[in-house]
Amino acid sequence: MSNDTEQGIERRSLGKELDDLEIYKSNLLLYSMVDRAYKRWDDVFAKYGEVAPIEERLAQACRDAGLVPKMRTHQLSAASCWAKAGNFHRAVLLADEMLADPGL
Repeated sequence: MSNDTEQGIERRSLGKELDDLEIYKSNLLLYSMVDRAYKRWDDVFAKYGEVAPIEERLAQACRDAGLVPKMRTHQLSAASCWAKAGNFHRAVLLADEMLADPGL
């Protein structure tokens, strides 16, 4: 049976620089899991603090490219990373921004 309906989030490239940045931040998140397993908390918090602005940049690039579902994924990840890095104020601001979006 054939299904013509596409599912999932569109993975269109945002260009080499942003694609490489996405790979880099994904690796940081994986390394943070290792740091967490070894209870290297300063390293965990530092990695989340580095990933959060990258996620914000990727969200903006997705917004500019019209990739709204992917943008929302990066926005949510940015807010989560800010919270995990201890910057609760920035996390709440991002969450409020997402909730204020009439297209949500």
